[in-house]
Amino acid sequence: MNTTTATHIDRSERNVGIDIGKSMLDVCIFELDIYLQYPNTPGGIRELLKKLSRYRLSRILAEATGGYERSLIEDCAERELPVIIVQPTQVRQFGKAQG
Repeated sequence: MNTTTATHIDRSERNVGIDIGKSMLDVCIFELDIYLQYPNTPGGIRELLKKLSRYRLSRILAEATGGYERSLIEDCAERELPVIIVQPTQVRQFGKAQG
């Protein structure tokens, strides 16, 4: 199995992880070590996508959270951004495997 470590990161890629909550979006741009937080509202999502449009994104990973992710996913799809929905249990298992 291939795992990602700091020595194996392609710094030209931009991978974004978004932890989606009922009221907040916690965002990490992995390669740049940037952490952001936006409200999970139409205005907050607009601000987030405006910020992300500055980067050439490889993928956006968004956690499936029982519907709280729907507006973000739809807006990303409308803008043809490379969004991937991941299951929380798989994210947790991957984190445990990474230590």
